[in-house]
Amino acid sequence: MNTARPRRLAIAATAALLALTACSPDGRVTPHPSGSAAPGDGVPADGAGPAFYYLGSTADFASTSVYRLADGKVEELVELEYSAAWLSANISADGSVVSYVTMEGRLNVIETEPGGVTREVVSDADPMCVEPVWSPQGHLLYGHFSRDSGMATVHIAEPGADVGPPMGESGDCHYRYSADGTKIVVGALGDGDVSIMDADLSNARDDTFEIPGRVITDLSDVGPGAARICVSTVADGDPVGDVARTLACDTVIDTATGEVVPLPMDGVLGVRFAPDGSMLVRTEGELTFVGADGTPGTTIPEPAEFADYALLDYVP
Repeated sequence: MNTARPRRLAIAATAALLALTACSPDGRVTPHPSGSAAPGDGVPADGAGPAFYYLGSTADFASTSVYRLADGKVEELVELEYSAAWLSANISADGSVVSYVTMEGRLNVIETEPGGVTREVVSDADPMCVEPVWSPQGHLLYGHFSRDSGMATVHIAEPGADVGPPMGESGDCHYRYSADGTKIVVGALGDGDVSIMDADLSNARDDTFEIPGRVITDLSDVGPGAARICVSTVADGDPVGDVARTLACDTVIDTATGEVVPLPMDGVLGVRFAPDGSMLVRTEGELTFVGADGTPGTTIPEPAEFADYALLDYVP
């Protein structure tokens, strides 16, 4: 992998910002495994509606919250410090746990049910580049700064485990599990380069994707088997941003051909893949389930106040 990317250098810079403290393996991460595929039209077979999870408004620079939208009702789940939330907050695949890293490097998890307890899982965690992410089966991947090298090493905790073993030095920023948990993709930071690997970080292969007239800036979501990815793009010549993640995306790419996958609507603001290859596509004011073949299904309106919220994920 090309390690000379402009934003790759921020891994070392992030390490320099944090005070290194000892690892604290007190917390236990116990999300419930989730990996069942939802029907392509977005309506589960049992008739229960899906739940959608959002990161709240950017208007208040002190704090923000994680919200759940389900059956037309909005529920505020947890309130987080602003920077920690926007840089690193993610929700487990079943919606039961939110993970985030404080700017002091503490990886915390908090249960989303009323009265949920916040637990520190590990200190010296990476709050910006290798932010914690969940597999559909409940694994937690996170970055931990080494006292020896000052670089971030990637760790993967098994479902229900306290912490995970080191899996090697991070090669880039923003690791993403595929929707079925079989693959991990990392990269797409300003130059279209990504690495696609197995879920244990083995068998990595490097790819570069290009879109005429556009620059790929960030990787947002990954389809089953890493056959498709959703990326954020800007026009040629526009700023590509910094090391911070982007939750939005506007373009789906077929990783086998490098071609853009056509979607049945314009103005795409985000995509979240399901294990069966179908997609939840966000446009202005609404969410639409789209089959793997591109057929649109159920459309769900978003509350007006969600216009500047970020879609984290959904649970079928």
